[in-house]
Amino acid sequence: MFDRLSGRIAAGAMLLVFGWMSDSPVFGGEPLRDPTRPPNTVSGKTVPDAQQPVKWNLTATIVGPERRVAVINDQAVQIGQKIDGAVLLAVEAGSALLVREGRQMQLKLHQAAVKRTVREAP
Repeated sequence: MFDRLSGRIAAGAMLLVFGWMSDSPVFGGEPLRDPTRPPNTVSGKTVPDAQQPVKWNLTATIVGPERRVAVINDQAVQIGQKIDGAVLLAVEAGSALLVREGRQMQLKLHQAAVKRTVREAP
Protein backbone atom coordinates (compact mmCIF):
# COMPACT_ATOMS: atom_id res chain seq x y z
CA MET A 1 0.00 0.00 0.00
CA PHE A 2 2.86 2.38 0.81
CA ASP A 3 4.39 1.75 -2.65
CA ARG A 4 1.12 2.61 -4.37
CA LEU A 5 0.74 5.82 -2.35
CA SER A 6 4.32 6.93 -2.93
CA GLY A 7 3.90 6.27 -6.67
CA ARG A 8 0.81 8.48 -6.79
CA ILE A 9 2.58 11.23 -4.86
CA ALA A 10 5.53 11.09 -7.26
CA ALA A 11 3.21 11.23 -10.28
CA GLY A 12 1.34 14.21 -8.81
CA ALA A 13 4.60 16.03 -8.09
CA MET A 14 5.80 15.45 -11.68
CA LEU A 15 2.52 16.76 -13.03
CA LEU A 16 2.84 19.93 -10.99
CA VAL A 17 6.49 20.50 -11.93
CA PHE A 18 6.02 19.90 -15.65
CA GLY A 19 2.70 21.74 -15.66
CA TRP A 20 4.30 24.92 -14.38
CA MET A 21 7.18 24.62 -16.81
CA SER A 22 4.88 24.43 -19.84
CA ASP A 23 2.08 26.70 -20.98
CA SER A 24 -0.55 24.30 -19.74
CA PRO A 25 -4.18 25.53 -19.75
CA VAL A 26 -4.57 23.83 -16.38
CA PHE A 27 -2.12 26.31 -14.86
CA GLY A 28 -3.30 29.47 -16.60
CA GLY A 29 -1.46 29.09 -19.92
CA GLU A 30 -2.94 29.51 -23.39
CA PRO A 31 -5.74 27.10 -24.34
CA LEU A 32 -4.71 24.21 -26.55
CA ARG A 33 -5.44 24.60 -30.26
CA ASP A 34 -6.00 21.90 -32.82
CA PRO A 35 -2.66 21.66 -34.69
CA THR A 36 -4.41 20.46 -37.86
CA ARG A 37 -6.70 23.51 -38.01
CA PRO A 38 -5.41 26.42 -40.12
CA PRO A 39 -5.03 29.79 -38.40
CA ASN A 40 -7.79 32.39 -38.71
CA THR A 41 -6.87 34.45 -41.76
CA VAL A 42 -8.40 37.18 -43.86
CA SER A 43 -6.48 38.35 -46.96
CA GLY A 44 -3.49 36.32 -45.84
CA LYS A 45 -3.22 38.07 -42.47
CA THR A 46 -3.91 36.33 -39.18
CA VAL A 47 -6.95 37.76 -37.38
CA PRO A 48 -7.73 37.20 -33.69
CA ASP A 49 -11.01 35.36 -33.01
CA ALA A 50 -12.63 38.48 -31.50
CA GLN A 51 -12.07 40.39 -34.77
CA GLN A 52 -13.44 37.76 -37.14
CA PRO A 53 -15.86 39.24 -39.67
CA VAL A 54 -19.53 38.55 -39.02
CA LYS A 55 -21.10 36.13 -41.47
CA TRP A 56 -24.82 36.21 -42.15
CA ASN A 57 -26.51 33.16 -43.62
CA LEU A 58 -29.95 33.63 -45.16
CA THR A 59 -31.93 30.39 -44.97
CA ALA A 60 -35.51 31.54 -45.68
CA THR A 61 -37.69 34.53 -46.48
CA ILE A 62 -41.38 34.96 -45.77
CA VAL A 63 -43.13 37.62 -47.82
CA GLY A 64 -46.81 38.29 -47.24
CA PRO A 65 -49.21 41.20 -47.58
CA GLU A 66 -48.79 42.23 -43.94
CA ARG A 67 -45.45 40.77 -42.93
CA ARG A 68 -41.91 40.28 -44.24
CA VAL A 69 -39.48 38.07 -42.34
CA ALA A 70 -35.97 36.81 -43.10
CA VAL A 71 -34.42 33.83 -41.33
CA ILE A 72 -30.79 34.81 -40.83
CA ASN A 73 -28.37 32.68 -38.81
CA ASP A 74 -31.35 30.58 -37.66
CA GLN A 75 -33.16 33.64 -36.23
CA ALA A 76 -36.41 35.11 -37.56
CA VAL A 77 -35.77 38.83 -38.18
CA GLN A 78 -38.36 41.42 -39.17
CA ILE A 79 -37.66 44.69 -40.96
CA GLY A 80 -36.04 47.16 -38.57
CA GLN A 81 -34.72 44.50 -36.17
CA LYS A 82 -31.01 43.94 -35.49
CA ILE A 83 -28.96 40.79 -35.93
CA ASP A 84 -25.25 40.62 -35.06
CA GLY A 85 -24.85 44.40 -35.30
CA ALA A 86 -26.75 44.82 -38.59
CA VAL A 87 -30.27 46.14 -39.21
CA LEU A 88 -32.64 44.43 -41.64
CA LEU A 89 -33.85 47.00 -44.19
CA ALA A 90 -35.84 44.97 -46.71
CA VAL A 91 -37.05 41.45 -47.46
CA GLU A 92 -38.01 40.20 -50.91
CA ALA A 93 -38.71 36.68 -52.18
CA GLY A 94 -35.29 35.01 -51.92
CA SER A 95 -33.28 37.99 -50.65
CA ALA A 96 -32.75 40.31 -47.71
CA LEU A 97 -30.99 43.66 -47.37
CA LEU A 98 -28.90 44.44 -44.26
CA VAL A 99 -27.03 47.58 -43.27
CA ARG A 100 -24.12 47.72 -40.82
CA GLU A 101 -21.96 50.76 -40.14
CA GLY A 102 -23.39 52.49 -43.22
CA ARG A 103 -22.58 49.56 -45.52
CA GLN A 104 -25.41 47.68 -47.23
CA MET A 105 -25.23 43.92 -47.79
CA GLN A 106 -27.59 41.91 -50.00
CA LEU A 107 -28.13 38.32 -48.85
CA LYS A 108 -29.60 35.88 -51.39
CA LEU A 109 -30.99 32.37 -51.24
CA HIS A 110 -29.84 29.75 -53.71
CA GLN A 111 -32.18 29.95 -56.71
CA ALA A 112 -33.26 26.30 -56.33
CA ALA A 113 -34.51 27.10 -52.82
CA VAL A 114 -36.77 30.01 -53.88
CA LYS A 115 -40.44 29.04 -54.18
CA ARG A 116 -42.71 31.28 -56.16
CA THR A 117 -46.49 31.55 -56.29
CA VAL A 118 -47.74 29.90 -59.47
CA ARG A 119 -51.30 31.20 -59.32
CA GLU A 120 -53.25 33.49 -57.09
CA ALA A 121 -55.65 31.98 -54.58
CA PRO A 122 -59.35 32.37 -55.53
